[in-house]
Amino acid sequence: MRKFVPLIWVFAALALANLRRALNAAAGPGSLRLMETQPEYKDAATASRNAALAAVIGEPQLALGLLLRAQQLEPRNPAHLVNLQARPLNSQ
Repeated sequence: MRKFVPLIWVFAALALANLRRALNAAAGPGSLRLMETQPEYKDAATASRNAALAAVIGEPQLALGLLLRAQQLEPRNPAHLVNLQARPLNSQ
């Protein structure tokens, strides 16, 4: 028997992939790879806390990258998706 994935999950996965591509394009080549080497990138709670700090100090691209990572580490935690929608990428 085939297992079907709800369409909403397909759209969510596509939206997150598009966000990652947009972030990589906006931040420059290699920026996501550099972020992957940082300790903040290894733990979802730490990434989420540092994303809030990045947003406060005016670094929305860093905040977005950290929230995307938190969501990747804890895909079933809806708080990360809520936080992702809280601040547009180009707001100041």
